[in-house]
Amino acid sequence: MSIQPTIGNEESLYNGFDNLDDQYERDYYIFQIIDNPNWRNYSAFSFRYEEVKEFDGAEIWREIANPFGPSTFFKYGSFDTIKKGANIYLNRYGSSYRFLTDLDYYENEETINDLYINNNFIGKVDGDDSKEYEAEFDFYKKLGETLLFSGSFLGEKEEFDSGRETYERQYNLQTSLYLGDRTTITLKAERDEDEEEDEDDDEDDDYYDIEETTSLKLDYYFNSDYSISAELKDYQTEYIGSSNFLADLNRNYQSVYLSGNYYFPNNPGYIQLFAEYILPEVGESGISYGFVYDKIRDNESGIIVEIGREYEGYLFGESKYENYAMISYSHALSFSGGNTVPTRFSDGEPRSMVTGYVFLDENYNGQMDDNERRLPDMPMRLGSLRTRTNKEGFYIFKPYFNDIYLLDFDYNNLTADYTPVTENVFVKVRYNQNIHQNYGVTINGSISGRVYLDKNADGQKNENEEYLDWVGLSIKRLNKKDYTDGRGKYYFENIPLGNHQLEILKDSLPAGLISRNGYQFEIFITEDNLDYRELDIALIYGD
Repeated sequence: MSIQPTIGNEESLYNGFDNLDDQYERDYYIFQIIDNPNWRNYSAFSFRYEEVKEFDGAEIWREIANPFGPSTFFKYGSFDTIKKGANIYLNRYGSSYRFLTDLDYYENEETINDLYINNNFIGKVDGDDSKEYEAEFDFYKKLGETLLFSGSFLGEKEEFDSGRETYERQYNLQTSLYLGDRTTITLKAERDEDEEEDEDDDEDDDYYDIEETTSLKLDYYFNSDYSISAELKDYQTEYIGSSNFLADLNRNYQSVYLSGNYYFPNNPGYIQLFAEYILPEVGESGISYGFVYDKIRDNESGIIVEIGREYEGYLFGESKYENYAMISYSHALSFSGGNTVPTRFSDGEPRSMVTGYVFLDENYNGQMDDNERRLPDMPMRLGSLRTRTNKEGFYIFKPYFNDIYLLDFDYNNLTADYTPVTENVFVKVRYNQNIHQNYGVTINGSISGRVYLDKNADGQKNENEEYLDWVGLSIKRLNKKDYTDGRGKYYFENIPLGNHQLEILKDSLPAGLISRNGYQFEIFITEDNLDYRELDIALIYGD
């Protein structure tokens, strides 16, 4: 049993008007109780609180059409939503089966900011609050070495205070038969349902949309380099609602799909030739075909070439083709703190990085100067993550989750020779934003010596000249003070590298004595000269 609190932030980088749903910023707080946290048997109960801002800064006019009078025009600045709820997650994993359950319940409180209706400023108003119910079930069961059953259900329901209800349901069943190492036969059935109901539906815009897909697929591998695929597919739809266009549109079709595939032996990627014969229930039949070249050329770049012709007659009841060609080149580059950081190319979204240098702060100014040495093999930590600097003194973290982390030295493995100059910081990791933070250390030295009465003012300590106690000295930059003992000795420890000023405290001097060589002494601590010893100070008689 364990407890895991999480604080995080998500923010979109999109800034445009064509898809406002992509503009948001989210702060979330999660408190999770975990039972038996391992990858095979995992159970969790969590509470979640979110503050979400959508459409931030995107104020454009929208229209509500009215067939019986003038249309209504409105715009707003942003939606603010407070989301709170709970989640139950169960995962059971055996040698031949897996079962997953994910249940969620959330309440949403919505506020509309800077609302205008027909050029009249309304201001802040309450939105349409709602309740969300989400459920996900996944399973698979393997029978021997030849048969695999799997299925899933994903359902979402949202109830609004206005009386409107929306539903999304997805069903998936699949059976795979493995005939040796080369042949796989897969039977799959999928069903998607979208539904909306409104108790007070003046506009009569309730609808029920269903899509069903059934397919039978054969995959045959000649060897590790070549394979062919063949698939029979049946696609059926049904729409019930106020839209006559969608109700009358027959999107049903059957198809036969064939492809030949070549897999590159050294680098990830493949070459594919494919064709699909489409037989719609309404309209003429047609063929889609194409060529795909997809290869990661090296660890940091990839290229995709697609050329083909797509048949869309089954959507519009007429023979319609679209020719297309696409060339895409991607190269993985990561930048952090003015540095180009090597990173492996991936089709997935790149993870954000936290990077920096660890350096020896030789002048103790808290900044990394050009001439200061970068330190290899220095231990660093980001939350629970650990790493060490490379030979250039550079460290890299790639956290999996966007969250707030404590960045600091790993003190359990930091050698005693070094003392940190840079304090720990909290960093907020966000999507597609790298963070660069340099960390300085110093090596501690010391300053010591004695204060004596130089009776003949010759600058030399003679046998008949005594040491003085209770003479005060200070190092202002470090806010350190010390007073001489009965043997006239003073000692300052933990003095970092750099320039320091040792100063005599005049108020502590015995009456009638002054310093022979002034009251301030410049000292420069270096890696080669850490300890200043026997820095004796002579006091002489005078006003």
